[in-house]
Amino acid sequence: MFNAARQRLRRMISQGITTVEVKSGYGLDTSTKSKMLRIAKRLGQELPISVHKTFLGAHALPMSIRGNFRTII
Repeated sequence: MFNAARQRLRRMISQGITTVEVKSGYGLDTSTKSKMLRIAKRLGQELPISVHKTFLGAHALPMSIRGNFRTII
């Protein structure tokens, strides 16, 4: 995940982009969301681009609870 994101950001940097936003919401559990935010932090430290991290909770639901909103609430 880190290497793929780094490659994309390097391409963006080469085109003059100076700032990006990385959202955590595409992970369906806490550990994946945390991993995505850690990767975003590392990318911002290692590359000459400003990386803004956004926690995007409840963006998508795991298959196990889709359609059962009482489980979530």
